[in-house]
Amino acid sequence: MLSTQHTDIVASPPYFFKGDTMSVHYKYAYYDETGKRRVKTFTADTLTKARRKAKDWRNEQPYLEHPGMTVEDCVEGYIAIKAPVLSPTTIRSYTSIKDNRLGGIKGIPLSELNKHTIQGWVSQLAVSGLSAKTVRNCYALLRSALLMYDETLVFRVQLPTVIPYQNYCPSDEDVKKIIEEARKTDEILYRALLLTAFGLLREGEACALTSEDVHGNTISVNKSMAYTKEHTWVIKTTKTPASIRELEYPQFVIDLVKDIDGRLVPLTPHALYDRFRRLVKRLDVPYFRFHDIRHYGCSILHSLGVPDAYVMARGGWATDVMKRVYRNVISDEQKKQTQIIMEHFDSLLQN
Repeated sequence: MLSTQHTDIVASPPYFFKGDTMSVHYKYAYYDETGKRRVKTFTADTLTKARRKAKDWRNEQPYLEHPGMTVEDCVEGYIAIKAPVLSPTTIRSYTSIKDNRLGGIKGIPLSELNKHTIQGWVSQLAVSGLSAKTVRNCYALLRSALLMYDETLVFRVQLPTVIPYQNYCPSDEDVKKIIEEARKTDEILYRALLLTAFGLLREGEACALTSEDVHGNTISVNKSMAYTKEHTWVIKTTKTPASIRELEYPQFVIDLVKDIDGRLVPLTPHALYDRFRRLVKRLDVPYFRFHDIRHYGCSILHSLGVPDAYVMARGGWATDVMKRVYRNVISDEQKKQTQIIMEHFDSLLQN
């Protein structure tokens, strides 16, 4: 059976008057049994009625998806069709949602799905202790799956409000303590910290680097390590095409890796995170994640007046989302630098 995609098309202008009567022409796009795209028009006095006509017609077509398909079947089919173009991490996340988050709607046939059913499912997720972001991710997967099979089943629901994560940016003193302790006790973690801080690397990128990526003082970032739904680690392409980049490093960092044959950081991202977490707990510094070292490098570049375009290129950001995600980080660092300047001039005036 074809996995048909449908497109919601409303004629422009959608409303037509004949005498005192208004009618709506609703165009429903679909793929027939041969795979050819076709458009069928439905007319009613309201857009809702026209869409209902399209849904009723669609359920009567033997070559389209069977109306007995359940929500779980729909999501599973969506994942299977999209798998070749999705990253292992995304596939693992989608599969986890399908297996663990569909709850009571898992076995409901698509023909019986309605707004109240979906809203009840979203509300149940929200009160179960999941974060607002996780609930939204679950709904986004369901919505995408329904859109692929039948756009008439996509309803407007109320989602929980996401509270933005306040990125913590470690201070220079914090980072110095961490790096110095790693230099003494954990050579692999020490290399990972320097590669990440100077290159604004993601954990998966740092763990995927090999000796073949080192060319003089330049290191090529062209792959990443990801965890699959089969519970194995694989080397894949970078998060986005913009993440493929050539990074120049200080000589002392290159000296640490130039004689290594193989992986520069022979750890998985999980193992790297665990080593870092244990080291932070031993020191008298506020807790922060290994990923916050990337935040730190970003904030330092901004405090030095480095243009956004260069920061984006070095960190592998495809868009200026970096400005939104790291706005608080950059602001905090600017406050620190301003305080240093003020204290310096205060000391001059007092002398």
